[in-house]
Amino acid sequence: MASAAVQASLPLAVETQALTKRYGGLLAVDAVSLAVPAGAIYGFLGPNGAGKTSVLRMLLGLLPPDGGSFHVLGIPFGTRGAALRRRIGALQEKPRLYPDMTGLDYLAFFGRLYGLREPQSRAKKLLAKVGLAAHADLAAGAYSRGMQQKLCIARTLMHDPELLVLDEPASGLDPRGLAEVRELLLALRGEGRTIILSSHHLSETEKLCDRVGIMSRGRLVAEGTVDAVSRQLRGLAYAIELGPGSAAEAVATRLAALPFVASASAAGEAIEVELAEEVPEARAALARAAIDAGGIVLSVTRRRATLEELFLALTRSEPGN
Repeated sequence: MASAAVQASLPLAVETQALTKRYGGLLAVDAVSLAVPAGAIYGFLGPNGAGKTSVLRMLLGLLPPDGGSFHVLGIPFGTRGAALRRRIGALQEKPRLYPDMTGLDYLAFFGRLYGLREPQSRAKKLLAKVGLAAHADLAAGAYSRGMQQKLCIARTLMHDPELLVLDEPASGLDPRGLAEVRELLLALRGEGRTIILSSHHLSETEKLCDRVGIMSRGRLVAEGTVDAVSRQLRGLAYAIELGPGSAAEAVATRLAALPFVASASAAGEAIEVELAEEVPEARAALARAAIDAGGIVLSVTRRRATLEELFLALTRSEPGN
């Protein structure tokens, strides 16, 4: 199911081929081949211990691979240097702050490390961008957990990187904070940046990501758009809502007999239908068959598995799942 193939017309910001990492006798990353299109938000998902962090650390040059190869922004592993690092911004899962520094001083400090000419000016713009302008002179140690997370996201942007690697950027955020970070990441994509996003906020990830890769036990078990992964896992599905008095079981039996239907099951006045193949005007054909079987059809809607359902199905064998 896992594949690094994407449309040839899309340039790749990150590409790995059979990337492998061992820790003693533990195979933590098992021949992972993934492709991240430039200018996309790529959701990199998996349970704790699935190998995600090891892959990200290898891409950032913090961990040497034991096998395979990869390119980041067109540059192959082994020829990395300061010039490439300046094109990447990274946020670790539990970022560290200097609690006695104000938010403004914290960002300006990193701006000076990157050699920016006007670090304070850049810091002020980014504090405004992440909604912290009013707290610029407050010590970072007095920030709430969500405010600290936003400050760290701003820090990854100080040197204006092309590629962002964000590990749990929504950690500690309330619903308003989640929405603000979502809008920020979409805006950054709109600027042409590529974002690799690792998160346990699956509903947020689904709203954001152009493509996802799902890790389980060191392997990449699925990759593609959420729609594509959903089709690979559970085919094409429709939900049919029937009105009161409909013979739901009879309708389900009639639908299951259609040549393009893999299965149909009734639950109360709702019927779940999974198609065996894509057919033209499937919705209309299902509605007609349901009516012919005595059903009062209120709605026929296309249904795909949510990202959470896909995640749980693909990682079911992981410890704790």
